[in-house]
Amino acid sequence: MWELAILASQRVGEIRALQAAQASSRERTEHLFQSMLHRAFSQEL
Repeated sequence: MWELAILASQRVGEIRALQAAQASSRERTEHLFQSMLHRAFSQEL
């Protein structure tokens, strides 16, 4: 029983780490997209 609780807790930690990595990636992607839009509409591309 305790082994299952420990395993579940580890999985929750892994999922939270993945969610944090995804959020960081999403922020970087959004920043790059906004930068590209700015450059495109200011005719830098």
